[in-house]
Amino acid sequence: YINHSQQRCAVVYGTSTTATSITRSSKKLTAMVLDSVRKAAAIIRTVEQEIVNINDVKDINCAQKNIPVVIHYFSNGGAFVVEKMNEMMNDIITQRMDKKFSLDDVEDFKIIRERLKTKGFEILDSCPTYMKYNIYMEAIDRSVKLLPLRAVLKTFILFSHTYKRTMSYICNRDKVEVLFWKNMLESNLCQRQVYVYSANDSITDPEMVEKMINARRKRGFDVTVLKFEDS
Repeated sequence: YINHSQQRCAVVYGTSTTATSITRSSKKLTAMVLDSVRKAAAIIRTVEQEIVNINDVKDINCAQKNIPVVIHYFSNGGAFVVEKMNEMMNDIITQRMDKKFSLDDVEDFKIIRERLKTKGFEILDSCPTYMKYNIYMEAIDRSVKLLPLRAVLKTFILFSHTYKRTMSYICNRDKVEVLFWKNMLESNLCQRQVYVYSANDSITDPEMVEKMINARRKRGFDVTVLKFEDS
């Protein structure tokens, strides 16, 4: 339903590994965000300069208004990356960016953030999924073909899930799944969102997606819906 190349879009893409999606490794998610932001910002600078050169525009701000950024992510693997991106964007606003990030990185984030705010779109494809234990199990069954590896991953998730829930209880803080849902609900990354999902999806619960859609609309976000009757 979407062919980015036909829309004359430059595409920066990445894939979160199964291990990264399961562990939600902050280090690896941060690396993915940095890589995507750097590449996208470089493309935008190049295109803007070409617009200035071709049209003899003296004010580069005129060129900037014509280049939106669209973030299209699939399932929770993509949602975890964008959740991290929103966190890093907010750190820039509050000047809490880690010193290990260069000034160039900060400028790159500002470029992406500005274009998301002005004309950008955020496309949520089969997500977010409320992270229940049984959904993790089904996702592994679908994505991992090797039975021994599947067994190892399920065992790891069982211990990880138990550990995180126990620590949340001891430290009196939100459970991981609650915190993720809250972050997606309160995200200020982009004012315009498109939710693409199926009424017949055993992993991404359509009722939960629709609750998210209604909640985002009540918060004043511009939400478009593309709902399929089958997966």
